[in-house]
Amino acid sequence: MKYFLFIIIFCNILNAQNYTFKNKTFYLAKVRDNIYINEHNKEVKLKKNFFIKIKENIGIKYILNTYSLTIIKAYSKQLYLVQSDDINILNLIQQINNDINIVYAYPNFYKKLEVR
Repeated sequence: MKYFLFIIIFCNILNAQNYTFKNKTFYLAKVRDNIYINEHNKEVKLKKNFFIKIKENIGIKYILNTYSLTIIKAYSKQLYLVQSDDINILNLIQQINNDINIVYAYPNFYKKLEVR
């Protein structure tokens, strides 16, 4: 039984990802495509679309072509809601965040509404 628990914990660690946004690191263990468990053991679901803000004077077409993105909604000349067919959205967002032409890329989370 101890061996079995070790395997489960070890596999979760292998699938874990650290997502960094605005100098904060979040621990997420992947359960399924775009479904994760956070450090508080709560399920976190990501949509296939996400927010992206580009630096001034950078053409959005360059970013769209580089990362195979499609615009869903433009909020301004710099802020967009985009979509990707990539299976691992979190890795793609992290990769985009590392691009010098990007101010930030941020996941679009599913939110549960709780009634009191």
